[in-house]
Amino acid sequence: MTHEPPPQIRAGRGTGESQAAMTVYILYLIGVFIPVLSVVGVIIALATRGDAPDWVRTHQTYQIHTFFKALLFYVGAFAILIFMGVLFWLGLVAIMAFVIARSVRGLQRLSRREAIPDPATWSV
Repeated sequence: MTHEPPPQIRAGRGTGESQAAMTVYILYLIGVFIPVLSVVGVIIALATRGDAPDWVRTHQTYQIHTFFKALLFYVGAFAILIFMGVLFWLGLVAIMAFVIARSVRGLQRLSRREAIPDPATWSV
């Protein structure tokens, strides 16, 4: 039983059997800046995987996993962004309520000609 090493491919342009995989990698690189190209890339990887030799199929599986893992990370990042946005707005509402409460309380005391007992307090 002999072990055959995987076929060696010269650097440079891909062979006919690896051209689709090379195209997908390039689309992914450009897709960092133009995301729709990543979608095109995963479609190409999915469409050409069945006809590819085993060694190319490993690249296509890797590319498909890369796309879906990146998509998962993007969804997570946007969820965090939305959550942080909600927290930001809740914080703004809390600050506005603080200012309104202190101002109303101050106006009430002022209209009754009363001093503020502890002007440096953080409470309302």
